[in-house]
Amino acid sequence: MITDRGEAMFALQQTLYTSRNPTRRTLHCTRRDWIIDAIGRYGTGVRRALEVGPGSGVYLPTLTSAAHHVVASDIESAYLDRLVDMRCEHDTLQLVRDDITKSSFSDCSFDLVVCSEVVEHIRDSSAALREMRRILADDGTLILSTPQRYSTLEVASAVAFLPGFIQLARRVYNEAVIKAEHINLLTRRKLREQLAIAGFVPVEEWV
Repeated sequence: MITDRGEAMFALQQTLYTSRNPTRRTLHCTRRDWIIDAIGRYGTGVRRALEVGPGSGVYLPTLTSAAHHVVASDIESAYLDRLVDMRCEHDTLQLVRDDITKSSFSDCSFDLVVCSEVVEHIRDSSAALREMRRILADDGTLILSTPQRYSTLEVASAVAFLPGFIQLARRVYNEAVIKAEHINLLTRRKLREQLAIAGFVPVEEWV
């Protein structure tokens, strides 16, 4: 069962790319377009791809077009249930409940792993990254995005939730404006350290 909070989070995800707030819309659309482009460059023709924490499924159509088989995993099966209709539309898509900090997937299971805006919700991001490296093929690719602690979006969000501002934002934009529950915001340096410890070697970076 999805709680009212869960329903609100889905509503939030669905408004990010069409938001009436130009800053919010531009930042999210720019990130989305970069990831879609990266999937096209690194994922086309791969055998198996995984998306960790697919949210509302914005990347799944691109992934199913690129890879022969796609798995979408989340620790909460209730969130995966919201993607059942998408699975029916794409017969190469599989939905799997899995905890990425102690994944049930076998070593080297995937040629491509996409993890967008997820690790900031995981307290032990180091464990998650180690597991992603374990289940990724030796020559595989990880496409990862996570907000930096002092990014424009995080600073703007902090301001938005000051007393008085949140009510104004909801009134002006008339859309979902709720806290995203980021419990593990990493600095760029810390993320690089965790990636290196997990065994990843960056090949490109977008800020």
